[in-house]
Formats: sequence, C-alpha cells, structure tokens
Amino acid sequence: MSSVDIIALDCITLVEIFGGLLINGFITTIKILDWWECQKMKPLDKLFLGLGLSRFLTMCLYVFNIINRFFSLNVYQIKVLDWTLNTICLFLDFSSLWFSMWLSVLYYVKVAIFKSNILIRIKLRLSELVPYMILSSIFISLVSGFLFAYNFSSDLDIMIPYSNMDHNQSEEPYLEFAIPSYIFGHFIPFIIVSISTFFLLQTILVHMRHISSNASSITTPRMNAHHTAIH
Repeated sequence: MSSVDIIALDCITLVEIFGGLLINGFITTIKILDWWECQKMKPLDKLFLGLGLSRFLTMCLYVFNIINRFFSLNVYQIKVLDWTLNTICLFLDFSSLWFSMWLSVLYYVKVAIFKSNILIRIKLRLSELVPYMILSSIFISLVSGFLFAYNFSSDLDIMIPYSNMDHNQSEEPYLEFAIPSYIFGHFIPFIIVSISTFFLLQTILVHMRHISSNASSITTPRMNAHHTAIH
C-alpha cells in the first residue's frame, strides 16, 4: 500500500469509527441515565448496556491504535502492553458478539408463543437468567481472548495494513489457540444469532398475518395479544 492509500483508508476508517462512537456512546449514556433515575434496569436493557459499552470501548481502542501508529508510539513493542491490549481487543470483540447473540435469543423468546412448559418457565424467568448470561459472556470472552493473546507473539492491531505485517512468522503454533477462540468468540454467537433471527422474523410474520386477516376484530383480546407481542 502507498502512503496515499493508507491515509485515505485511515480517513474513511476514522469517519466510521467516530460514527460508531457517537451511536454506541449515545446508547450507553441513555441506558446509564435511565438506570440512574429509576435505580432499576430491565433485563434487555442490561444486555443493551453491555453491548453498547463493549462496542464503544472497541471504537476507542481503534482510535488509540491509529494514534499509536500516527505518532509512532510503538506501544505494541512493550511485551506487557502488547499482551494486555491484545487481550482487551479480543475480549471486547467477543463480548459484543455474545451480547448481540443473547439479545437476539431473548427477543425471540419474548415474542414467540410457546406450548412447552420448559420454554414457558424460561420466558417467565428472563430477569433471573440475564445476569448469568452476562457473566457467562464475560467469562467466555475473557478466557478465549486471554488464551489466544498470551500465546500470540505479534500484535493484533487490525488497523495495521496486512502488507506491513510479518509474513515470515509461522502461524501453525497458534492454530490450537486461534481455532477455539474463533469457535467460542465468533462461530457459536454467529450461528445462534442467525437461527434466532430467522425464527424471530418468522414469528413476527405470523403475527402480522394474524393481524391482517383479522383486521375487523383488531380490538379483541386475541389480536391485542399479537399486537403486544410484536412491540
């Protein structure tokens, strides 16, 4: 990459990053202010707060990486800082995916109408299960990021162009850590999000068909239940 291409790429990336900072910072601030005023937070809002905060901090880390390269701070040359920043980078990335996964699952559970007693119990105990979801997400993300970052000898600054990275380093010793990290950090959340989103959309379409076919009786208790489920 030429210097002009790198500068152009950095400018485009900065616009996207600051857009992400504004959006996720706004979500995080609103959720914190709501919690401060009410002294209580809904289960889904807890996950939204975790998602917004993790993505906001990820954007901050991207900005830090650009500053590090622009001013040639060489922070990643210090072993302890290199390992710490790599762990934080992976932890934030993995945790945001896990929070997104739980939100998709919970929205489906909240909207769908179940006949199974087990699923009905889960639906009624969402407020009790959310703290365990948050703790499990943090634990899995932290362990996966720690194991990979601790055994990876190069920095994980994704802002560095691939052409500038060291290609002489063998990747085989790190596959045993990269594969589990990918599975628990990316693959599992992605698969569950895809499945839950598919069923969520299917459930919403069913509700919409019920409303459309019973437009004349939209105020009946049954139709009000469908309308409430969608919202």
